[in-house]
Amino acid sequence: MGLKFKENTQDRVKLGSKEIERKINEHDKPYFIYSIVDYITGETEFNATEKLHTKIQDLGVGPGDSIYISKVKDEEINNGYPFFKVEIAEVPIKKVEEKPAPPEVHKSIEKFEAQFNTKEPDRKTQHDIMWKWYQGETAEKGHKEGDELF
Repeated sequence: MGLKFKENTQDRVKLGSKEIERKINEHDKPYFIYSIVDYITGETEFNATEKLHTKIQDLGVGPGDSIYISKVKDEEINNGYPFFKVEIAEVPIKKVEEKPAPPEVHKSIEKFEAQFNTKEPDRKTQHDIMWKWYQGETAEKGHKEGDELF
């Protein structure tokens, strides 16, 4: 049983997995038969003109994807002849390639890298280092009273 699109309405259809059939009508024009699933009134397919087929294919949709099809008829557009609009009902989710986990780091590499991971010394250690440096600098010049407070 085929779905007929009514003018100035929008139908949501879910494309079936059955292969699209290409046929020729009595006017020697091609048309395409699409299978659909889960349609509310039970239809299992619809016929598409060559233009409608091209619009659907341009969306890049396939089996399991849902689309909206609108048959538009307006006296001021397209000389009053009906035409189809097609939109994706749901944005398809693309699979994200999972990157493989980085290889485990060997312990010898960890030890090698650890020697370069120097931590900032605490304030007391910094003071002691500076004091030893200062004593070395002032030893020849003489120590002055109160220098130990620095």
